[in-house]
Amino acid sequence: MISVFKSALIILSCLVLINCASQGGGETPSVKDSNLGSLFVFSETAPGSAPAEIKMFINDNFMRIDDDNTPNDYILFDRKKKIINNVVSESKTVFVIKEKKIDIEPPIKINYEYVKKASGVVTKNRNGTKAFHYKFSANESECYNVVTVENYMTDALEAFKEFRLMLAGEHSKTMSRIPGEEYDACDLALNIFESSRHLQYGFPVREWDKNGYQRFLVDVRSNLLPPDNLLILPEGYKSYSVSE
Repeated sequence: MISVFKSALIILSCLVLINCASQGGGETPSVKDSNLGSLFVFSETAPGSAPAEIKMFINDNFMRIDDDNTPNDYILFDRKKKIINNVVSESKTVFVIKEKKIDIEPPIKINYEYVKKASGVVTKNRNGTKAFHYKFSANESECYNVVTVENYMTDALEAFKEFRLMLAGEHSKTMSRIPGEEYDACDLALNIFESSRHLQYGFPVREWDKNGYQRFLVDVRSNLLPPDNLLILPEGYKSYSVSE
């Protein structure tokens, strides 16, 4: 999976692999309370890679992310238990992330700002809501661009925020492994200390950065019942996580 979320999880996996303890398989979320949800289809491009179709199914209990390049690899976020499971079929492993509080201060000063302007982006079923382009910078260096739509798919937007805060907590625990001279204000802001800031202004229908990453919304389908096997973890896989 080339998703920026998946890339972040792969980086974390590599950083902590030597400190990880193998266990007897991932914790399978309960689906007895599954309800209707929405399916979001994005076109996403990572630096140096061809575009991929990213699918996200979101309901009140879960968020699942997969793509068309590696359909057997996926991310399953249990929103109630606050657990992210990153499933990798080739190694038959599940990298587990549990909720962690960010209890550290930024190691460098971060002045995170944005410029806002109107956008002409048209989104299916947006019901006349407005879109705006936000350009974020840290310490006067360009970081991230996002086009958001106000009052659009607000339930799913909350799942996006929860997911990014989970990743931010995990990143904060591995930050000590980064040499001080490699600290980057944009990375620290976007991935840890201001991880959901760009989601405070509406649903992200387009995102991109200066390094070549980009993603835009292609389609939305609402009021869907997930297939029985969509929100479960595979049997027999080994799970591991950051050593506490």
